[in-house]
Amino acid sequence: MTFGVFSRLFALTGPAKIKKRVAGEYQIGLPVLESLLHHLVYLRNLCAHHSRLWNRKFTITLQLPMSYPPALVAALNPSEDRRLYNSLVLLAYFVGIIEPLSPWSRQLCGLINSRQEHFLRQMGVPSDWQRRPMWAAILKKENEKSDANGADKDILISDALPPSSRTP
Repeated sequence: MTFGVFSRLFALTGPAKIKKRVAGEYQIGLPVLESLLHHLVYLRNLCAHHSRLWNRKFTITLQLPMSYPPALVAALNPSEDRRLYNSLVLLAYFVGIIEPLSPWSRQLCGLINSRQEHFLRQMGVPSDWQRRPMWAAILKKENEKSDANGADKDILISDALPPSSRTP
């Protein structure tokens, strides 16, 4: 099943009570989840057709959560709602819930750190992104891992997020 088909099937799922329960598993509202799925289909299509993303102003935007979960809301940059940064924040948030041991978020931090400031501004990355709770937790774990003489330590984005209602 393609991601586009999945997004459309989710949109057509009824009743709304079921969709709200799915959104609740990820601690976000249903409108945010539906918006995210639609936006990710758009983002995936841009990638599949080799479009430039880093300084693109998206035509299909995300509905950003406004108050919950706090660490996610604090990581977002609402003033740059048409830029890549918020998409990356939400992807990191979902990866942290779906696969907590994934290195994706840590690798993303490394990529962001390796870019020059003017490129980051065009991506919508706020200048204080490293101090925002979600990223700070990832970077702290990365630093602890480095300080432990290379001993592996799991880096969990969920350390900065409220506990999930899901059981492992």
